[in-house]
Amino acid sequence: PCSQPESQLLKRIFQEFSPEYCFNMHDQRTIYGVGDSNKSAVVSFLAPAFNAARDINMHRSKAMQLIVSMNQELQKYIPNQVARYNDAYCDSCFGDYFTTQNAITILFEAG
Repeated sequence: PCSQPESQLLKRIFQEFSPEYCFNMHDQRTIYGVGDSNKSAVVSFLAPAFNAARDINMHRSKAMQLIVSMNQELQKYIPNQVARYNDAYCDSCFGDYFTTQNAITILFEAG
């Protein structure tokens, strides 16, 4: 994920800093819904895959556990409006890259 100068900088800082946790935040368009409901997804989470098989290792499992805890709390305020983002592996995405480097990574999509 390093063709652009800002991507190269982010990768270098990540490698120098070597964080235990990474929080990858994005805007989410309002077209996304929650399951088969007619409700819009206010927020979506993802513990990114580290391989195309979408296996679950210790770091991805920890991210999933954090997402479960956040979802339980958010259900009190925005019931049935929390979704899971598509977890297809993409080797050009930073969240997936961070996970391949053993960072506990959570993607947030909100909007």
